[in-house]
Amino acid sequence: MHSINLKPSILLFLVLTYFLFPKLNLISITNFNLRVQDYISVLILIFIIPEILINRKTLFLFLIFFSIQFLIGFFYNELLGLVFVTRLIQYILIGYSIFLIINSDFRKVFFYLLFTFIVLSSILQYLLLIPNFDPGRGLIYSRQFSGPFSTSAELSYFMISVLFFFFSIGLVARSLFAILIFSNGVIFAPLIYFSISLKRIILLIPRTIIILLPYLFLIALAAYFIDYEILLSRITDPQYEDNTQLQKGKSLNLINVEGPLSFLFRINKFLDILVYMTSNPLIFFLGCGYGCGMGAVDSGIVRILLEFGIFVPLFLMYSKIIPKYFLACFLGVNLLFDGFWSSQVAPMLFAAVFYIYKLRIESLRHK
Repeated sequence: MHSINLKPSILLFLVLTYFLFPKLNLISITNFNLRVQDYISVLILIFIIPEILINRKTLFLFLIFFSIQFLIGFFYNELLGLVFVTRLIQYILIGYSIFLIINSDFRKVFFYLLFTFIVLSSILQYLLLIPNFDPGRGLIYSRQFSGPFSTSAELSYFMISVLFFFFSIGLVARSLFAILIFSNGVIFAPLIYFSISLKRIILLIPRTIIILLPYLFLIALAAYFIDYEILLSRITDPQYEDNTQLQKGKSLNLINVEGPLSFLFRINKFLDILVYMTSNPLIFFLGCGYGCGMGAVDSGIVRILLEFGIFVPLFLMYSKIIPKYFLACFLGVNLLFDGFWSSQVAPMLFAAVFYIYKLRIESLRHK
């Protein structure tokens, strides 16, 4: 462990404030909102710039990737597309600041303070003593607590991400945590958490299966709740004329369809995204840029296809840069939630990337 330079206590305070301060929209620009967190991010950036260690090869790859993303973003969404890509860079830098903290003497302090605030606020929300705060819906008094975050799903997948990557807990503790998030109304989250936490089994599964399984799972659920012929007919003959624009939620009439309503709405979005991609070959291969989904897609793995194209899953199948277990955790968090686009969850995912990379480098040095 090494101490962080440049006033570590201030960096700790800023990162905690970023996560625990309510998402207050200060300035709205079309589909993009500037929040308090964005201004805090600027202060964090000032602190961590001297701490960023990156070799030339990695820097070169980053520059190529983001140059392509800026071009794609501008092509499909003009200036708004550039802003979305900037937000992706923001999440990466916040993730790096978390990485600095958890590799310092402030690791325990960071997690203790974070968990304490989350637990206390969640209890008070459950008791209806304080409201949940959602920037889209305002103040909401509900037993479906979300702590300092916008929704109960964001809270659940944030905690899952932290436990996946930075803690090792036993079967009893995993079970208790799964019951807790199940009681909060996020039905699939505990199932995802409990299944992927079985690390030894995950490591036996081939990388290709790990990547394909989430997509097959979504297809199987869709086919179970909605007749296969109806699904196929909506893909080949969508219920709208303009396939060059992304339509979310127009393919299906869900009035007479039985099943969990939230998942049926997801299927509706997935179908429209599939129609949009197959109607636009360039988007099918390269995507339309980070953030082009415009609002919730309700599945990060579907959103990856939309915004980065089929190339990314294919790359992950044949590249061993990302460890299998991290890949399984990442896909699990993004199965039915836009984790890679959440201002709370995405930085934790990037912090895990930096953390795993550090552990790999250290293991290579000891060999």
